[in-house]
Amino acid sequence: MTDPSRRLPPRFFRVGCTHTKLFRESYIRCYQNHGFKVIRCFPHCCPHTEQRGCGASLSLGLPVDPSMPRTQLFAYGRFDVASDDTPTFAAGATLPWQGFADDARRPGHALATWIVGRADPSRDHEVVSYSLLISYVSKIVFHFNENRARGWHYGWQGSASTKKRHARHRFQVGRHMRSLLVTIPTQVYVVHRVSETECVVIDVAASPPFSMSSYRRASAPASIRDDVSSDPPTTPKPLLMSFASPPMSQIQQQARQLWLVVQVCHSISMDDVAAQWDSVEQQLLACCYKHVGEDIAGQKLTRILILHWTGAPTKIPQRSVASRLTNTALAVMLHWYDSDVLNSIHEFISNNDHAIEQVSALHESYNRVIEFLHNWFIQMLPTDVTMNAFMTDILTSLTNKIPQNTQNHAIGFDAIVRILEESFKKKSSNLPDTIIRDTTRGLNGVWMMSELNIQTLDCQSSLSSFVQYFTMSFGLNMRFDETSGNVHVKAVISLLPATWTSFQLNGQPNELQVLPNGLSCGWGALSTVDYVGWMDPFQTISLLIYAWPKPSIEPRSAYHFRLQVTPDIRNMSKMRVSMIVEMAALDANIDALDAGKWTLHIAVRVAQAIL
Repeated sequence: MTDPSRRLPPRFFRVGCTHTKLFRESYIRCYQNHGFKVIRCFPHCCPHTEQRGCGASLSLGLPVDPSMPRTQLFAYGRFDVASDDTPTFAAGATLPWQGFADDARRPGHALATWIVGRADPSRDHEVVSYSLLISYVSKIVFHFNENRARGWHYGWQGSASTKKRHARHRFQVGRHMRSLLVTIPTQVYVVHRVSETECVVIDVAASPPFSMSSYRRASAPASIRDDVSSDPPTTPKPLLMSFASPPMSQIQQQARQLWLVVQVCHSISMDDVAAQWDSVEQQLLACCYKHVGEDIAGQKLTRILILHWTGAPTKIPQRSVASRLTNTALAVMLHWYDSDVLNSIHEFISNNDHAIEQVSALHESYNRVIEFLHNWFIQMLPTDVTMNAFMTDILTSLTNKIPQNTQNHAIGFDAIVRILEESFKKKSSNLPDTIIRDTTRGLNGVWMMSELNIQTLDCQSSLSSFVQYFTMSFGLNMRFDETSGNVHVKAVISLLPATWTSFQLNGQPNELQVLPNGLSCGWGALSTVDYVGWMDPFQTISLLIYAWPKPSIEPRSAYHFRLQVTPDIRNMSKMRVSMIVEMAALDANIDALDAGKWTLHIAVRVAQAIL
């Protein structure tokens, strides 16, 4: 027989709160925590504070089947756009457990999607005293943002469009059986974990829809005082707004200069360095061999590619500013890959990644990272180039290409938080840096590029992207896990400290979080990177990798990587790696593309193991 309490809806409430109205009809979102997009005064002022965006705790009580083990009930929440009254996942839906567990907010993962509710089954005797829950026969309570330490971060991307400005939002929670309860500030799901890989939604709760405006758009105290008549006498301070851009601090100026350098480096194509490619190539190879510890005179790889410009114009216009800008940016780019620079960056990030455990410390860590990187950047400039001259050249070259939002706020804050998170996760990884040779598979070891054959190359592609992927694949640490069937990869030339990149060879779609060189897959123009991997009976590893752009990026193009790793059966100390990279519009059938038309470059290399 069904428990009659299961027909009752879940209820949001606040412990010890006597206010008659829990949620408000509108909220203000600001960048108070230097990059965290915090919803102020959610769910209401209790009382109003000036810390962490005045975010209070929120609890959810709900009826449960008395026979259901409480240890298998979980609650996760997130904010989303309330397009209609239908929850994202309906009760009874079976979902992958890792979809919640891997993307839950925790120390070292501060910007994740899901807010975790703390189960409090021990408070049943107290819950009965709450009038809203007194009719529940068997119940459980989950608490969200209980210690009010992190605030209510909501990473929704707004814009000036009428549709987005008038969008209604919600916090939702759902109940799952493994069991998982998901709260989405405005929506929470409760789920039951039924296996190691799956959970079942058993209930969903959502707050009433609310409108949201940015801190800068707030026009008067009414924006923050709306619907707070039931609050204690404490009166929120009025918001005094100014629409004039305030002067940038020194840290903001340094962050903007770093951002401009990154933009100009991305703008340099292979064609732009045609005349000096031989010199660039030798500097790049020398840098790579310095990382692996081999003397340049004894290296096996002496050339990367020979560029052919059969389609280049007969007369290339000479622009002194562009030429000086290209040479300066090129010098900075190559210097950045020097082992001394990267080792210094790794050490600094590792010494500061503990800040990820406490949001209040992230601001100071952000400032330190920006100042540290900027100091290195100044040292990389050629001796005959001043900072002011370089910035002037960049601004002249990138006229009308610089978004106005780079003038204010903490530029690059999200990227630096990701760097700190990946560095922090590295310390808790159970994958050692030392490699044990795998005699059965022949994969375990450090593999270094010994031959390279690039068959096709679009010379309009970005030089910085080419250098980034070449250095990443130049030397690779590889481990094969016989138990899980996963292969773990880590680049010898790692731009940032990070844990190993793991590829699941299960033939199923998976999402890639970080590249082998430590760069997050969500940086730059990319939104997500998906892949399918498998190993055939001949021990060849195949990976189909799809890189998708962020919604704001134009043109709307995706990249498709076809990667194969094949051991040499005649010599287990060698293996062949082939890769085809294709680009196409999102409305195209990527798998049906003509490789001759769309291929950006095809690289075939033979890797030699360093044992």
